[in-house]
Amino acid sequence: MDETADEKSSADAVGSARQYSGTVGGVALCQVAVTLTYATGRGHALIGRALYLPGARAADEEHRELAGIPEEVPFATKPQLADDLLDHAQSLGIRAAFVAGDEAYGGRDLRRSIRERRMGYVLVVRANHTVGTGSGRTTAAAAAGLIPARAWHRMRTGSGTKGTRHYDWAMLEVTSDDAPQGEAGGHSVLLARRHRYTGQLSFYRCWTPEPVPCPG
Repeated sequence: MDETADEKSSADAVGSARQYSGTVGGVALCQVAVTLTYATGRGHALIGRALYLPGARAADEEHRELAGIPEEVPFATKPQLADDLLDHAQSLGIRAAFVAGDEAYGGRDLRRSIRERRMGYVLVVRANHTVGTGSGRTTAAAAAGLIPARAWHRMRTGSGTKGTRHYDWAMLEVTSDDAPQGEAGGHSVLLARRHRYTGQLSFYRCWTPEPVPCPG
């Protein structure tokens, strides 16, 4: 799950507004669409796309009329659009072991919905995201401090313009906060990634029906 944007020269286009987009590197007049990509070891393909209608645009009767937006099209958050795309893919018989996305898609409702489909997830969360550990509830950043030095593993995570990229990775078991009603199984972890030179940390909330080791 991700999003992309197309810059626009006019605010007349459906959903066009000044809004943030990583595609354009900041705030700009653009349309934003939530996308769903199916990825395997052999490659990836775009299988779903939903145009995001910002709340102010959804409530603007003049914009709706000029842009031809049907009355039955309501405002939907980006996670809600992503959930609809997952529903559509599932209705076509498309399945995946994991759903991945950035921090826009790490909220509890979408995580619970993914679990209801019996798929695992790996979703980016902020440093101040709250997790439950054996010591109580704390932030992802504070939880990373509980990881012993021996638990970090350096792994190759891809190649870029400057060559092969390596990061240090570690997992910490956390308490699930998104179990569907009547289902409390599976394994919930906080995955931490550390830049080997700067020490900068990134965090991923993960769940899987079966245990998955951190390779190393």
